[in-house]
Amino acid sequence: MIKAYFFDWMHTLGEASDDARSLLTREQHWSLLTNTLEDAGFPEKLKEEIDDRLYVAGQWLYSDVEKIINNLKPNYKLAIVSNMYDITSKKIREQFPEFLKKFDVITFSAEVGMRKPNPKMFIDTLYKLNQTCQTKILPSEVMMIGDDREKDILPALSLGMQTGYINRKENQKLEDVING
Repeated sequence: MIKAYFFDWMHTLGEASDDARSLLTREQHWSLLTNTLEDAGFPEKLKEEIDDRLYVAGQWLYSDVEKIINNLKPNYKLAIVSNMYDITSKKIREQFPEFLKKFDVITFSAEVGMRKPNPKMFIDTLYKLNQTCQTKILPSEVMMIGDDREKDILPALSLGMQTGYINRKENQKLEDVING
């Protein structure tokens, strides 16, 4: 029985809009950015941070998210487990303070010093959830929902969590993933 839901942020709960960036597909953007920065001798970590900063311009929630989270909140524990750099996590905390209060635990990679697919992000989030809420939820009682099989789904499965893959590019709704 599911007692808690863990959510990724980007491409699951929310999205970033950047008018200039939206002219390209994500793959085209990343290829252009990577090749340009690679030619200039930038290290991989810095390329990823620059890419992340491009996301900061405007964050928004998918239209189905608030209703689903409001419906889940009375009966389930909720957490966010997401990779993002410090500038993005700060922007999200500034832009969505009331929405974020609905989550019992928020684990942004920049704030904990590790990134998914490191299973420790999921383990630490569950530990903190159990401490904060004085519960004893097991990994098998958690459903992790995310858009990245390698970073969201596989690490959660390796810990015995249930998973839900969401494909926002195909206009998949969060409710459809939750209801299986």
